[in-house]
Amino acid sequence: MTVVVRVAPVGVPGRLGEVDAVKHWRALIVLGTAQFLMVLDTSVMKSSTGWR
Repeated sequence: MTVVVRVAPVGVPGRLGEVDAVKHWRALIVLGTAQFLMVLDTSVMKSSTGWR
């Protein structure tokens, strides 16, 4: 049985590294957007109820 492993040389951007980077940034964007919406929702709810 032969196992083939695809390895990109160090310092050379490969397809696998690009895909991982895109997933990383996508996750950060989603989490950042969710955090922004939570803060926005909290501020709107506080102002609409008159709570200070």
